[in-house]
Amino acid sequence: MKVGKTTAVQQSPLGVMIYATNMPPEQITRLPGEIDEAFNQRVETARAAYETKRREQELQFGNVDSVEIDDVAKLDLRVVTITEAKVHPNGDKLVVLQVNDGTGESRQIVAGIRQQYPVEKLVGLQIVIVANLVPKKLRGELSQGMLLAAKDNENRLAVLTPHQFVSPGSKVS
Repeated sequence: MKVGKTTAVQQSPLGVMIYATNMPPEQITRLPGEIDEAFNQRVETARAAYETKRREQELQFGNVDSVEIDDVAKLDLRVVTITEAKVHPNGDKLVVLQVNDGTGESRQIVAGIRQQYPVEKLVGLQIVIVANLVPKKLRGELSQGMLLAAKDNENRLAVLTPHQFVSPGSKVS
């Protein structure tokens, strides 16, 4: 028997038998009927169950692609303290934030939270940011990260904040 990452192949008197060992059902192809009709029925049953579960998850969470844990591990999530906040000069929904990230240098974040958060109430707030995002200009202002926020079905926005005060630059894990 040859065993690969996702399949096992075995020679039998009827021909080659292929067994899926760790493969999503949509990637399993049907085998000729004379080899193993029962196996083909199991494949179809597994595929139908997989599709039902996928549709249920899509209804619950939206159409979101799955990611591997290694992809999540690439994100550097940090807690920062907002030291200054102002209205973005070229964006109705944007604010420009200066934040203390614990490095001793100020970092600038541009965020679309102006309609839900008045700038005068942001100073002193601790928020969670993606710290290793490639810097990008947003309407002429450099953004050196991205704040994290939750938005519900009624478009209410909640910026993610720690439950209690932590040191600026604390890693989120």
